[in-house]
Order: sequence, then C-alpha cells, then structure tokens
Amino acid sequence: MKPNLAPALFRLSIMLLALSSVWADPALPNQSVLVQPNDSILIFGDSISVGKGYGYQAVKMLNQDQPDLKLTWIEHGHSGWSAKTAVTALADVLAKQPTLVTIMFGTNDLGSGGAKGVIELKNRIRALVEPLLKAGVRVVLLTPPYMGDTTPHSKEFNRSALPRMGEEIIALGKELTVPVFDMFTAMKQAEMAGQAQDPMFRMFNAPDLLHPNATGHQLMARALADFLLGKSTVNHTPFVWHYSGTPTATATFAEKPADAAAVRGVQPMVLNRRDQVNDLDRWKGPADLSAIGYAAWDQTALYLTVDVTEDVVMAGAKQPAWDYDGIEFFFDTRPRNQRDVVYAPGYFQMLVGVSTTNGPAPVTCGGMDKLDATAVTATCRRSDGKYRLQVTVPWEQLRFTPTSNAELGFDFALNHKNQVDKPRYKALWRGQGDDYINAGATGVLRLQK
Repeated sequence: MKPNLAPALFRLSIMLLALSSVWADPALPNQSVLVQPNDSILIFGDSISVGKGYGYQAVKMLNQDQPDLKLTWIEHGHSGWSAKTAVTALADVLAKQPTLVTIMFGTNDLGSGGAKGVIELKNRIRALVEPLLKAGVRVVLLTPPYMGDTTPHSKEFNRSALPRMGEEIIALGKELTVPVFDMFTAMKQAEMAGQAQDPMFRMFNAPDLLHPNATGHQLMARALADFLLGKSTVNHTPFVWHYSGTPTATATFAEKPADAAAVRGVQPMVLNRRDQVNDLDRWKGPADLSAIGYAAWDQTALYLTVDVTEDVVMAGAKQPAWDYDGIEFFFDTRPRNQRDVVYAPGYFQMLVGVSTTNGPAPVTCGGMDKLDATAVTATCRRSDGKYRLQVTVPWEQLRFTPTSNAELGFDFALNHKNQVDKPRYKALWRGQGDDYINAGATGVLRLQK
C-alpha cells in the first residue's frame, strides 16, 4: 500500500506559509527584483547545491509565482568542493551561458582550510565573482548555510565560524555591489520557527546535520525565491565575537618535572562527558574513550601528561597524524581580546601520535603558527586499553614568557579510530567544536606558582 502523503504535504505547506513571515522584514524597503524574463539561473555550490534541491526548487517556485518569467535552471553543485577549488570550474560555468549565477560556498573551506579558510573566503569568492561580472553575468551571493544546532560540534560552528564567514561574504557583496542573501540566518530562523510549532520538526539529515532534508531544501528554496523577487529580506545580526575562555585549568609550577601528573597539587583536566564528544552515535562511554590531563611548568617549558583510556588503540606511524589515535594540543598565546575564530600568529596546533612501542612518540605540527617539532619532546607508554603521553613544549617555541597567573588559550583533543576503514571521531577537553577549524574554541590554562 502506498503511504498517504497528503497530510505531510499539507503540514509542509502550512509551515512554508508560517515561516514566510519569519524572514520578511516589513520595516525595510523591498530590494530590487533580481530575476529577469528568460534568465538561465546557474546554482553554483558544494554538495548542498547538488541535484534538484533548493536551487532547482527556487527556480520552479519563481516560474510558478510568475509564469511569464520562463526561467531555466542549470545545476553546478559539486560534492566536497570549496570556493578555493571551484575556481577551476569557471570556464565550464561560462560555457553554459548563464545570465544569473548564485554562489554558495564556505562550509568546505572551513573544513579543509581550517580557520585559515574563514579569513581567506572573501578573496576565494572574489576569484569566482569578478570573472563572471566581467563576462556580463549577474551574480547573487549566498552566505554559508546554517547547520542543525543539536550537538556541541554544530553549535560551535553556528556560534562562531559560519557567522564569521557570512560577514566576509556580506562585506564582499558591498565592495563589488553584488546582492547577498543571508542563507545562514534564513535557515536558522526557519529551524527555530519550525521547532516552536512542532518539537519534532527537522530540516537536516542525520547524523551530519549539515545536509538539509527535503523540508530543509523547500524552506531554503522559498526564502531564496522571495529574495530574488524582491519580496522579502532577512534580519541580519552582525557577528560579534565573544571569547568565553571556559573552562579554566591550572598548570602548577615545579622545577623540571619528569611527570606533570606527579607534581604536588596539580589539578586534573577531565575528559569523560558526552558533551565533549563530537560523535555520540559511536561513543560508548568513558571506557570507549576518555582521558585525564595534567599540566605543570617552569621557566623553560610547559609539561603535559595525558592518560587516555580507549577500547582499541591504533598506532599509525605511517599514516597522517590526525587520522589515527593520538592527541592534538592547541595553544593560543594571543591576548584574550585578540582571540578570534581565524588563525593569527600566536595560535599553535601540535599532534602527538601513539607509538607502536613504549618510547618516543611522533610529533607533528599543524599548519598554523609553526612549532618546531624537533624541539618538542614526547614519549608514549602503552598498556592494555590505555596509553600515556608525556610532552615537553619549550616556552620559546610558543614565544611566551611564563609568569605566575599568566594565561594562555589551551585545549587538547583525543583522536580515536577503532577500525582501519572507519573515520576517526574526537573528544575535546573544552567540549565544543574542532579547534583546527575554529581558532577561538580554546579554554584557558592559568600558570600558578
């Protein structure tokens, strides 16, 4: 028997009507109508723009709203693409002879380019827009989209990195006199309104919470279609960064400690809660993945000891350091009021892997401000279902002068991979976000003497 879809479609139509008032702002004058009769509209973006999703449906809605427009839809979505890689497709885009191109990139620039991708997004999108304008193609920019706001990981993206990227797109639109649609805010308002009417409302696919489901694409399409018709806008709230600096931990003073965990009075940093894990479907509890960290210091170095419990420990000496078991450390020596989601000198990433035997552990430095991996000392001691990493980081590598009560941004994350063919997942002491993507996601380590 075929399911009766009429009730679901009716509820969705009511939702679309209700939500249309959410992103409409009657206090603002209508912007110009951005579509013209017989336009060929090319939807340029990443996997969210693939297939007959929001772009196709927006063009379909426009033709239904105003049949005399006779618009044509052209798909140009590419899974996994970023604005940085999309520039290679410009010749193909122009060959399709669009008259109007919408551009929505950014999520993969964040994922593959890290916090560097946030600040570089503006110029990456510029490299797409300027050749199109020069060729006489009209352009509409879309801010990077909203994510399902139900996990610490997605909340961190929505709180900081994605809105920060949106500001870059809005600034570029003003600079080039190109209209910008705030897709992030439209999607955020849609989800809030939907859940207010129905707690079971969902507009994203699980478990990634990034790709919209059918309802999400329809809501995106309606919002975009209204914007292109000059019928509505979105109440954009300018992004303002607030560094929380929580949680706070203490590094205890001791002259050249061999083991930070053995320093008298040292306070543990505990990582064993559900809200500290970015994949709750795979995390089975503290016995599956958890850790206790300790920090000590003297005038020459910072000393870190982390005891990790894992159900399966996988060393990957010949693999990328971030793709097998180990610990990522993050240090931010910038003044508190200068910390932001973007990379800047003074923000460091260091990865320490699990060695196959007891002894020296491999150290890799991330692509931010550079540490000299050869100057860092790391050792690994393994036992059944557990391992201990001890790390010594010279202050001169962090370009930081230690004094009592001085503070630096700090976080550590566990990379966990329990099968060769399975992607790893992470647990973070701060419990939110991925610090390699969001440079403002650290807690605070305070030096105590």
